Amino acid sequence: MVGPGEVDSDLEPEVKDECNTKYGDVIKVIIHELPTAPDDESIRIFVEFKRIESAIKGKN
Repeated sequence: MVGPGEVDSDLEPEVKDECNTKYGDVIKVIIHELPTAPDDESIRIFVEFKRIESAIKGKN
């Protein structure tokens, strides 16, 4: 999705819109950048859905 140093203010609404469209209503999106983690694990994106079914759909 994005790599280290590429997190910007547009990422959160983009993730929220995409998840809303594909999986269901999103309550919030949290993005963490871990500077000491390997590049492929340095960006963590957490999405809270309104319904458990949406979260299950998003996981698969």
